[in-house]
Formats: sequence, structure tokens, C-alpha cells
Amino acid sequence: MSSIISLKLTLIGGRSRDVSQSSLAGRAPVSPLLYALSAALRDDRANHVCVVKPVGYEVAGVLDVLRRSVDRAERGFLVESMWKFLLYTELARSLVERLRARPTYHQHSEPEAALLGFVSKHEDLIMNPFSLRLQTAVDSLAGLGGMGDGYEQRARVSERLHEGVLTALRQHLTRALESIQRVVILVDNLDKAWGEPQDVVELSDLIFGLLSVAGRIKDEFAVSTSTRAAVDLGLVVFLRSDSFQVVQSVAREPDKIGCERLSWHDQEMLIRLLEERLLHSSGVLSSAEEVWTKFFTPMVDGQPVKEYITAAVLPRPRDIIYLVKKAIGFAANRGHGRIEEEDLRSAARAYSEYALQAITVEDDPRMGRLEAILFEFAGMSRIVSNQAVTDTILKGGASEDQVDAYRDLLCDINFLGIEADNGDFEYAIDESQRKVLSRVARTVAARTGREQVYSINGPFWSVLQIAV
Repeated sequence: MSSIISLKLTLIGGRSRDVSQSSLAGRAPVSPLLYALSAALRDDRANHVCVVKPVGYEVAGVLDVLRRSVDRAERGFLVESMWKFLLYTELARSLVERLRARPTYHQHSEPEAALLGFVSKHEDLIMNPFSLRLQTAVDSLAGLGGMGDGYEQRARVSERLHEGVLTALRQHLTRALESIQRVVILVDNLDKAWGEPQDVVELSDLIFGLLSVAGRIKDEFAVSTSTRAAVDLGLVVFLRSDSFQVVQSVAREPDKIGCERLSWHDQEMLIRLLEERLLHSSGVLSSAEEVWTKFFTPMVDGQPVKEYITAAVLPRPRDIIYLVKKAIGFAANRGHGRIEEEDLRSAARAYSEYALQAITVEDDPRMGRLEAILFEFAGMSRIVSNQAVTDTILKGGASEDQVDAYRDLLCDINFLGIEADNGDFEYAIDESQRKVLSRVARTVAARTGREQVYSINGPFWSVLQIAV
């Protein structure tokens, strides 16, 4: 039992080490991934990592300014200027903190000393916490709407956001970063403020402005001159896929948003991640095979334990880890020396409730009926017809013109599986695959002369008491 308790204390989220895109979209909360990526990059002292993670109420303040003060046609330059101010000052702040943390006997280079001197002269502007600098930007930009022509607005924005100071700051930064092999800015938490339907356009403009300005900042640092070398700078923005989809739907130039989607639909990858976590937690086991023979019953309800675990969860690291942590807890409380069948069944029931709660937050804030719709599926059969899905969505309070959007959303969040050509049900990896699967399903239904059907995903059977 001691080994089970040991695992219970140390089993935590997985890691990812290879990220290079300007934006990342994934359905799972991404903070653990951000911290893992940050730690992996910081392992190499030749890298410099800057993490930008505003809290929800801070972003909400920016949205309020955009909504009240500036017409959408005037927002582009304002939003990009604000992001440039925040990113330059945050990068400077993180670098200065790194330099000041060095031992007193360490000799700073001439460019590093120049940066430290420049920042000291502008301490209030650069070294305040992110929340204060964000508030400074918000207060400075409030009331800029309706100022006349674009030239006047740009001049006022540049003045209020200290464009002259930022230009000098960039020059000091590029020189001070000459010895750094790679600079990476990681941005998270922007969609935490997403909640009200009226926020959608403003938040989308805010995110799109960040993605737009990222390329320009990278280009500015990449230029080498006779007095400074080029700096390899990258910026990664973490977004949930549902938030990213809405951003794309309202963005004026959605084709300019580059992204890399994170997907864990390969069950072997999930099992491998779990094995690595358990190996690390045990401290004594030497192989993945030992993990399964020592800690797990081999079968659950006549199914190999690995297959049972992957079938019981949505394909995300946090979900498989949640299930196994619950199973470890049940095993420890029951005095079991390993995880038995009853422990995994109890864990699967607990996870089912967790999974339903987790997907309710993926609603489109412009509609807001997902939770009610999900509970309308309670007590239904596993296989549901297209008409039954439509009726259930309407019973959940959606309007007629929202039915198609909610049917697509239920598939996108893997609540519903789409019938494939061979009669099996597949769960879409992303919106593009969902469109292909839906087209195939309609074609099959038309060819066979029967109604299109869907399958409710196994992880939700327990909490909704689905008839299997």
C-alpha cells in the first residue's frame, strides 16, 4: 500500500518540449503545458524565457475600454501598440530581473550595463508588475475614440504609450540579448475573461492584435546592424480550441492566424505519458511493464486495463491523469496494495462527473445553452438519431437557428461521435475533421436510405445514466 500512497502524492501533469508556432490551440487548459515548456527552455542557460499571464479581471478591463472608447475600425493600431508596450516592457523586466539575480562579483557586459541604466531611469514605466503596466496602458487609451483622422489617433496612441521610450528600449534589449541563443515569450490566460456574449468581438480583436504584432516584433529583433546582432525571438500564445474557433469566425483576416493544434487522440501516446509519470513517481521501477504488473489489475470487466483506462476518458493528458489519481486514492483508502477493478470503476464514475463539468465551459458565450443541453441527454440511449439530437438541443433552450451550431459543438467537444462509412463512430480531432466526417455520414445516410445517427461518448455514460 505504501507504493500506492507514494504515487498518490507525486502523480502530476505531463510535459511537452517541442513548440515553435506563433499560437497554440488545445481543448485542455494549457497552463501545465506552459510551465513545462518554460521549464524545458530554461534548462538551457542560453535561452531566455518571458512568461506573460494576465489574470481574467485585467483582460476584462481592456475589453471594457475597447468596447466603450474605440470603434472597431480604429482598434487595430491601438491594440497592436498596447501589446508592443506590454511585451517590450515585460521582456525588459524579465531580463533585468535575470541580470540583477546574478552574483555581485559577476561583471555585466557593456550592453547589459546600458540596459540596466536605461531601465533605472524609467523604473516606474518598465519595472512595475504586469497588472500595473496593463492598467497604465488601459488608463492611457481610455477616451481615445472619436479623435478625428487616423493620423491624429496614431500620434496620440504613440504619445500615451511612450513610443519614443519603447524604441530606445528595443535598441537596448537587442544589444543586451546578443549572448542569448533564443528568446521565447509565452502568453497564456487571455481567454479566461471570456464569458459574456458582448465580449466576443473585443476579445477576438485583442487576441488577433497580439498575433499580428508578434510577427512585427520578431522582425524588429531579427534585423542585424553594425552595432548589434540579430536576436532569435519567438512568441507562443496558448488558446483553447473553442476560443480560437470563435476568434477565427470574427477576425477580419482569419487566414493570417497561424496555429498548431495539440491533439492526444493517439491512445499509445496517452499511455506512454502515464507510464512516464508513474515511473517517475515510484522512484524504484525501471520499466513501463513493471508499472502495470505491480500497480494495476490486468483486466477490468474482461477488458485489458490499458484499454479500459483510455476508453474511460477523453483523449487529454489531464483526463487520464485525473482518472488514475482517483483510482490510486480509492485503492489507498480501501487498503489495496494495487489498483483493483473496483477502484478503477469508482474512478471512472468520478471522472464521468468531472468530464461533464469540464466540457460545459466550452460553450460559445454568444449562445450560453450548452450545460442545459447536455443534461437533456440524461437517460437516453447511447445511439441517438439526428432528429433526437435536434429535439434535445431545442429542449435545452437553444433557438432554431442555433441547432446546427450546437450539433457541431457537441461533436467538436467529443460528446457525440459521428458514424463513419464502416459503421463505426469517430470522434473529431478538430473542426476540419468534423466537417469531413459529417459530410461522409450524410452521404452514407442518403445511400442507405436511413437517418444519420450519432453515438454518445463513453466517458459521459455514467454521469448521464446513458442506456448502453
